[in-house]
Amino acid sequence: MAVDAVTRRDVAARLVAITRANGSIVAARARGALSTFYVWAMGNGLAETNPVIGTLKPQDAQPRSRVLGDEELTAIWRASGNDAYGRVIKLLILTGARRGEVGGMRWSELDLDRAIWTIPPQRTKNNRPHALPLMPISLDVITPPRRVGTIYSVLALLWGSGTGTPKLFSTGGLERRCGHGACMTSGDR
Repeated sequence: MAVDAVTRRDVAARLVAITRANGSIVAARARGALSTFYVWAMGNGLAETNPVIGTLKPQDAQPRSRVLGDEELTAIWRASGNDAYGRVIKLLILTGARRGEVGGMRWSELDLDRAIWTIPPQRTKNNRPHALPLMPISLDVITPPRRVGTIYSVLALLWGSGTGTPKLFSTGGLERRCGHGACMTSGDR
């Protein structure tokens, strides 16, 4: 379909289809992107009108209200174990940080003497550095006690010397450990 042949009816019908197939957030983003495209197209003489104008904006998604309860967090903690993967899960619980933030953790971001983890702006949602105080139990998870002949450290196991960021999470890993899907929120599956 030619750019200048698209009508408001076409856009409205497509937004309804996108909402049904992918949800209102995706439809709202598609509507915004299409409107921006038509502003550009009009400015470059490719279209006379913006067919997005006058279409209904898809309803904004409601914020999540469910949080994990004490029993659920306890079950996840116990199911996590003390291997490298389990320690990452425990850090997620203890810090409240996002998976990408914990998954990208570097030794250079940690001040173990002051018990502070500073997440750089590239890995935060708001693109600002974020300093998180670390509770003693968090420090124990990050730098567990030495075992005979071997120094154990979650970060050393997962990130080596701090270069590179291997993928830490596999789909359904925590669910398998807990024995059911209730351990993870729908946004984390």
